[in-house]
Amino acid sequence: MAEPTPAAGRNNGGTLITEGCVVAQRRESLGQLKDAPRVALALSGGGIRSATYSLGVVQAIAEAPFGTAAVDSFRTSMLSKFDYLSTVSGGGYLGGFLCSLFLPGRLRSSGSATTAMAAGDAGCSPVPPSAELKMHEAANDAVKVLGDGAPGRIRSDVDYSGDHILKAPLAWLRENGRYLLPNGSGDAVYVMALGLRNWISVHWVIGTVITALVSFLMLLRTLGAHWQLSYLDWEVRLLEAARCAYLVKNSAFTDYIWWSTLSVLWAVPLLTVGLVLGTAYWLVHEDREGHSQWFNPGVVAMGIIGLALLGIAWLAWGDHFPALFEGEWSKAEVRRLAIVLAVSAVALSATLVYALLVAPWQPAASNQRVVLTRYLARTLTASLVIAVLAVIDTLGQTLYLAAFHGPGTASVLSPAALAGALAWLGQRLAKKSRARVPDAMPKLPLKSLAGIAGVVILLLVGALWAMLVHLMIWGGNAPEPEQLLGPAQFHILGWTLFASFAIALATGFFPDFINLSSLQPFYGSRLTRAYLGASNGERFRDRNLAKRSAAEPMDSDQIRMEGYFADSVIKTLAPLHIINVCVNKTVDPAEQLVQRDRKGQPLAVLPCGLALDTPQVLPFPKPTKWGLGTVDRPLSIGEWIGTSGAAISTGIGRETTLGMSLLMGAANVRLGTWWSTGRGQAGRLPLAPSSWAVAKWLRKAIGLMFITQRYLSYELRARFHGTHRTWQYLSDGGHFENTGLYELLRPERRIAQIFASDNGADPAYHFDDLANVIRLARIDLRVDVEVANPPISGPLAGLFGRPEDFQPYIRPRAPTAAAAPATSSGELTTEQTTPPSSTPSGGPIAVLLYAWPMDIKARADFTPTQIVLIKPHVTAGVPADVHQYAVTHPSFPQEPTADQFFDEAQWESYRALGYQQARRIFTADVLNGLDAHRMAQVPPPQ
Repeated sequence: MAEPTPAAGRNNGGTLITEGCVVAQRRESLGQLKDAPRVALALSGGGIRSATYSLGVVQAIAEAPFGTAAVDSFRTSMLSKFDYLSTVSGGGYLGGFLCSLFLPGRLRSSGSATTAMAAGDAGCSPVPPSAELKMHEAANDAVKVLGDGAPGRIRSDVDYSGDHILKAPLAWLRENGRYLLPNGSGDAVYVMALGLRNWISVHWVIGTVITALVSFLMLLRTLGAHWQLSYLDWEVRLLEAARCAYLVKNSAFTDYIWWSTLSVLWAVPLLTVGLVLGTAYWLVHEDREGHSQWFNPGVVAMGIIGLALLGIAWLAWGDHFPALFEGEWSKAEVRRLAIVLAVSAVALSATLVYALLVAPWQPAASNQRVVLTRYLARTLTASLVIAVLAVIDTLGQTLYLAAFHGPGTASVLSPAALAGALAWLGQRLAKKSRARVPDAMPKLPLKSLAGIAGVVILLLVGALWAMLVHLMIWGGNAPEPEQLLGPAQFHILGWTLFASFAIALATGFFPDFINLSSLQPFYGSRLTRAYLGASNGERFRDRNLAKRSAAEPMDSDQIRMEGYFADSVIKTLAPLHIINVCVNKTVDPAEQLVQRDRKGQPLAVLPCGLALDTPQVLPFPKPTKWGLGTVDRPLSIGEWIGTSGAAISTGIGRETTLGMSLLMGAANVRLGTWWSTGRGQAGRLPLAPSSWAVAKWLRKAIGLMFITQRYLSYELRARFHGTHRTWQYLSDGGHFENTGLYELLRPERRIAQIFASDNGADPAYHFDDLANVIRLARIDLRVDVEVANPPISGPLAGLFGRPEDFQPYIRPRAPTAAAAPATSSGELTTEQTTPPSSTPSGGPIAVLLYAWPMDIKARADFTPTQIVLIKPHVTAGVPADVHQYAVTHPSFPQEPTADQFFDEAQWESYRALGYQQARRIFTADVLNGLDAHRMAQVPPPQ
């Protein structure tokens, strides 16, 4: 199958021309055959566990010779064989570090790689000799760094100049096993301050909107009291009833509640508009072809019923209407008349709505039913919004009243304390969400409980803001019925509404808030310092020891995209790095599979730009002239790595739920990034709305004025629109696919061999991530991924197995007679009395797979893609210290991803295990055996 050739031009035609140039230039510089099979390395997600295990794997690759000669340079190292590097989440930590090692001038000389890599020529040009020499020097240093054996540690008395600097990068990685809090308790206080500030800021943005809404509702209540004295009497009775509860002993709990009048009014939309729309639905009539017949017996009958009821009301009560207005009617008569008039109004309104507003604009009967149901759903939403405001208003004024008649300050502070406690619980739940769930926990509806907790937090915070409104209108004094909803309060509410609206409007024009208020800036900066900072020679050459211990990154730690990737002349001999990110998408009626199941799309960050769920690569978007900050400016490599590792947030791909989004948003556990991929289709707002799109125009205009609040509400409501909005919500690439294989399996890349390190948390060895990528490749890429058929003999024997051959390492435990069951004769069974071996059993460490295109014609001349999937697995022959760690830590090497704080023993155990397992695979005999096995494959039958 010939490789297609897109049209020439920069960033034109997808991945092939640009990637082909990069691969060809790299191979030419290394003296490798241009047409040799392409080889790739995939490092999966899994946090620092994956990064550390992957480091051991990469070290073993760097030490393995490429050919028969010993490793004396990058050219003779097996690492030079890899054309592609695909990383996800934690694998990206190590991938970013690895590729940064290859940047000329970064480790050895002064000056940052940011400026050294900024230039680039158009087209696919040859590499200048001077630049090629610098690339080889940097690549040779990278091999020396990786091939230096077990990393040492940073020493304050060592002068890291000359060749000594080659020992610093890996030592820096070891020193930063606790990369989030490298300085211990001092950093913990810093993180607490940062988290508290951001949490308060998020609720400030939410609170200004709530304050404006509550003030507006209070204004309406004040106007209602001014225009209708009966309404004022209702409000006064509600306040007096709540006040009396504090004077009467043993009052019921509900008696203390100062009910908001909205507690009744929330049902008005359903009882008016909802009944009309629900009735109109049954007036839809269609002929045999499915066309609507708006003038049908149902419409006629409904109109007659409405008019008949009006006539009955006039005949029965017409002569007595004057007495009604004089208050001489009995309540029973009033109720009877109200029921008759209500039914008549619903019948006539339903007839008019269907005949005038629905039928003329929707010819198909099925569409008419959909429209009526959709507007009924919006009516229900309006009622729910009013109900939420009723709860907030009721809580706010009840708590304010309790501050004067209740137990004092504690009654006011308890909502704040409870909201804070629930927010803390949400953060703890986020940390544990990727941990192994105890056996008793699956029975609990954790997602539902999370949603309830999120709703409670938002209601309590809303109640506190409603209390602030009451503090303004009462001036800190006790509520008095005589002053309720008076003229003085009207003016105060007007100014409160104006001030809160102005603040909310000003906040709306600062969209960068949605990213700056999240935890991503902190997370990305710590990753940049720990992993990209490890290759920054300026940090080690400087005798200022503070630079070696500073928690924040140095300016020179950062690497710009144009310095890390080059789309014309290559600037580095590192493998072509693909950073995998997930674009969250929960709203897309056109793609139900994405909306309901996947809830996300793959975004590949490539040298020439971005590929969003397609092999075609488009250039990076240019920043807007408005300068909106992180939402539209180019992201640095550290920011991309941080976004690729944003495991916990309001949007988490296929695991996204409304409940979890509410809880994570309310607790401000937000690691994702809002960013414009340049594919958004939000459209422009016309200067004036068309006659039939006023509501849509107003909704869009309000959204543009309050853009910060709008995107924050998307997070809280789990409403991610993908490219149907200007900015997309990016999160952990593992939220779509966690192995890093997906992009490498695209047939357009024609990669012949992939070595993948599958480091996702898999304590039961179910291979969930592998099953997911097999499923995605079959559906999206039309590629079949199949496990190699046994038996596997020769040098491959013992190393490879099927997924079912992997078992968790059972730790030794001493048998007890009390625990051992007895046979019918009273003797203990041999199985129970014999202790398990204290040595890890022999077993596979990798799975061998092959990927075939599903197209039968393509299979005929297509050599399959061979996949060597390395799986962390404790087997016989591991180093003694790794064995000891496995014995004393039952979940090793599949410890929870939530554990991002590795001590010395834990860090070294994962690195050593990855190194030991990869060394068994990257030997001449095994690699030759893999090549022979791949060439012997024939297309499986369809």
